[in-house]
Amino acid sequence: MTEKDAGPEQPTPFRRPEDTPTLLVHDDGPAERAAPQLAPGTILGERYRIVAPLGSGGMGEVYRADDLRLGQTVALKFVSRARPHLDRRLFDEVRIGREIAHPNVCRLYDIVEMDGHIFISMEFISGEDLASLLRRVGRLPADRAITVARQICAGIAAAHDKGVIHRDLKPGNVMIDGRGRAHITDFGLAVFEESSAQHVTAGTPAYMAPEQLQGKPASVQSDLYAVGLVLYELFTGRRAFEARSTRELVAKQQAADFERPSIAVKDLPAAVERVILRCLDPDPLSRPDSAETILQELPGRDALTAAIAAGETPSPEMVAAASARGNLDPRVAWAMLFVVVAGLIAAEVFSRSSTLYRSVPEIKPPQVLEDKARAILAVVAPQISRADSSSMYFEAEDPDAIYFLYRQSPKFLRPRNMERRVMHNDPPLSVPGMASVTLTADGRPRELVIVPPAVRKARSAAAGAPWPALLAEAGFDEKALAAVTPSRTAPADSDEKRAWIDHGRGQRIEAASYQGQPVWFSVTEEGGPAGDGSGSAAQMQSIAFRMMVAFLIVLPIAGILLAWRNVARKRGDFRGAFRVALALLAFVLTGMMMRAHHTFGDVILEWWTLSNLTATYTFWALVSLILYIAVEPLVRRRWPHMLISWMRLLDGRFRDPTIGRDLLAGAVAGVIVIALWHGTALMSGAKPIQLTTFPRATGPMAFGGALAVPSTILLAIFEAMMRGIGGVTFLIVLRGLLRNERLTNVVAVVLLAISFLGDASGPLAVRAIYALICGVVVVGLLRRFGLLALVSAATFIVTLWRVPLTLDPAAWYFTGSALALLFLAAIAVYGFVISTAGRPRLPRLAFDA
Repeated sequence: MTEKDAGPEQPTPFRRPEDTPTLLVHDDGPAERAAPQLAPGTILGERYRIVAPLGSGGMGEVYRADDLRLGQTVALKFVSRARPHLDRRLFDEVRIGREIAHPNVCRLYDIVEMDGHIFISMEFISGEDLASLLRRVGRLPADRAITVARQICAGIAAAHDKGVIHRDLKPGNVMIDGRGRAHITDFGLAVFEESSAQHVTAGTPAYMAPEQLQGKPASVQSDLYAVGLVLYELFTGRRAFEARSTRELVAKQQAADFERPSIAVKDLPAAVERVILRCLDPDPLSRPDSAETILQELPGRDALTAAIAAGETPSPEMVAAASARGNLDPRVAWAMLFVVVAGLIAAEVFSRSSTLYRSVPEIKPPQVLEDKARAILAVVAPQISRADSSSMYFEAEDPDAIYFLYRQSPKFLRPRNMERRVMHNDPPLSVPGMASVTLTADGRPRELVIVPPAVRKARSAAAGAPWPALLAEAGFDEKALAAVTPSRTAPADSDEKRAWIDHGRGQRIEAASYQGQPVWFSVTEEGGPAGDGSGSAAQMQSIAFRMMVAFLIVLPIAGILLAWRNVARKRGDFRGAFRVALALLAFVLTGMMMRAHHTFGDVILEWWTLSNLTATYTFWALVSLILYIAVEPLVRRRWPHMLISWMRLLDGRFRDPTIGRDLLAGAVAGVIVIALWHGTALMSGAKPIQLTTFPRATGPMAFGGALAVPSTILLAIFEAMMRGIGGVTFLIVLRGLLRNERLTNVVAVVLLAISFLGDASGPLAVRAIYALICGVVVVGLLRRFGLLALVSAATFIVTLWRVPLTLDPAAWYFTGSALALLFLAAIAVYGFVISTAGRPRLPRLAFDA
């Protein structure tokens, strides 16, 4: 390679590519070339022995040499003695070249100063450069050319992944070794992308993009233009443009004035020609986005598989551009959609017999029960005022029942929990006049607590507490009750206690009053909890809980260390991590704000609630961002196929068939798991499933106001994403410990099954079968379809876990049930539509032929 002072418009003789001068717009160095002349046998620094010259260029000469200390053959690149100011460029070349480690890029070892010489030690590649090879053979056969083309693109992709722009890609800078592999060489003009605008225009004119020749800085797209020129020459044996000056060359490039490759070579694959034409587009924005995109479009071996085989970590763009496509046969897609719809209907049918909320004779609407609670308070404590109130449905594990909690206060309620929701004892019952009423689903009082006045007043001759009215409201006949000695402590201050037992119903009533006003009324079961689990089942659940706690402790610590390591090595997918974190934050924050207790009458208190929710879940979003940066590169390196549809979804490719296939596969898996979940309760005769206690659910049921089900859906998506990412994390960590694919799968299934034991009801043996199937589903989905499929399955499962279902339009919660079912059906239909990639929607029947 030679250098010559010339402006963009200066006429330059165009010779064969290997002879074409390099253009340096503002280089004022002398034109003479005086590189070191080293005879074979010369020893430098008692370490390097010169074997033979390999070639010369504008920056000096390259020699083959023996590293006497390591016993290896290397190449040494010397700077011209007449151009000492190029020493800095040598240092830049090594600094940039060291950033890239790829089988298709010549490795640079170090820069050395010995015996008055400064030179680079680099990998010695035994072979010839592509320019010489093409001059000797004309052009390569199509299959051989495709292999070389893919290797050139892989090398350029590795450089671009590190932010390096080559600026001088040409056949003369591509070495073909003895095994036919291509290696990109000579990073003497390379620059980092972020600083390319600060460098002078440089390169070989015949292989420069039109915008470069016009004085604009180099970019990824200008490198891809050079790729197109190299590929043109590789497949046709001739250059794309013939010109006598830079001005003429720019004009031809702008007009795309070149012969189509398919005209020069009749058997050229159409995909190859499309790639070349796209690369040679005069508009940089119309060229391929990246070298990975070119690899995707070129025929031949999957670039993703090639990167894995080479021991490289494929970039997120390469993963998203992988050749995998999820086009489903319409018959298969229809069958999967049928399974999902049938599964959703089956979930509603099974819930009639397996769930507690369908076993309760009557569940009244929340507004009816709120009015009932207020009416009771108006009778027993007419003097208390109400400035704020809140209510929710919940399920009690002992006895199996659904209750309605109503809280009111003369001041604004200010819950202290992380979710800012009013619960039984949050905020505490501490303000005089604050009241809590618990009703059964059909409106009978179960518990009443009223905080008495803070200052004791003189006792009046007023009538006693209205216990007969409360007992009647609770469904008891005072005459049929047996009075007993009170035995329980009242939660509020009192000066009188009463207690009764209904032997027929096996219930005990405790009550207390303060100065004749009821402050406590409670109905409990006379016997203790029956329990439904064996000692071994409880032990297994304890083990599962301890495993989860240990995982939550170890995971953040390991995540921070791994994230720091990936950031240092520039492996993290920061764009994907930020998008995932923002999505998680949007889902959880919106869902929690819908569910939180709001006090719009107090602006300061409302601001406090919103700011606390935002701060809390922003923190967890940042934690998820760190964990994603920590784990995602490991998965991308080991199992990149798990992330193909996930990466495409993050890129906004919402009509990609692979996304549709994985959403639909996850939906099928989700309804199957839910069917098994209900089936274990039905087949084992276990007690009805409670949505707020099984499986590990927290918070109120999705009964209630207009926002109850939408908030549950949003939080279900958030939980599904966390479960999906957690599942991938668990699998990759286990793989790192066990170092064996099959053993990892088996151990993962077993450990996941242990953690799933608490999700189902019934005897241990039945739950163990259910848990084992769930473990197989999780591992199978991840290994076959990937992360997006697992998130889809988890979305179905968690939503159907949380939302009460009914297909009865007369039920007051039918609207919420329909919304949840339509939401899940929409996911399945969307996946079905895009998974067929525009193919016929209806299966072809025999009589259609």
